[in-house]
Amino acid sequence: MAPSPFSCKASSRQKKKSAKSQPLIAPHPLLFLPAVDISSALPLRLPPAAIPMDLRVDHQGAVAASMREQQLQQELLTLKQKQQIQRQILIAEFQRQHEQLSRQHEAQLQEHIKQQQELLALKHQQELLEHQRKMENHRLEQELEKQQREQKLQLLKNKERGQESESEQPPPPLSPVTPPL
Repeated sequence: MAPSPFSCKASSRQKKKSAKSQPLIAPHPLLFLPAVDISSALPLRLPPAAIPMDLRVDHQGAVAASMREQQLQQELLTLKQKQQIQRQILIAEFQRQHEQLSRQHEAQLQEHIKQQQELLALKHQQELLEHQRKMENHRLEQELEKQQREQKLQLLKNKERGQESESEQPPPPLSPVTPPL
């Protein structure tokens, strides 16, 4: 420990200096108190609340805290950018899948429409064939009826002639008309 200016122990240099210039008035004995070491009187460990806070500004700690805060801000910004990129990737993937499903749906819809049109065409063709068959049957029935009427008419004419001339020849036999298949 360095000697205190208030201690009685003076260095040899100070003694020589004081011998040369002796004051006219003697110093008061209470002004010179002996140095006392109080470290032995204090307990070795004080509780944290009993230790006074160091209010001095720690520039290195402040710089380190500022750098750590900047680092955390940068990490946060990086995470936000990564999240934004992932969000954009998810949106792009969703749009790609949506477009693919839309194309598949459109293809299925076109195939369905094509099948419905083919089915309608077949149904129309079947109805047309059915109509033609009915028309042909109707025509054949009318032709058959016409032939039967003509035959009856011919019979009546022959009968009338036969009554007049007492019929020299028997009437020709009736032959039924068969429709073609």
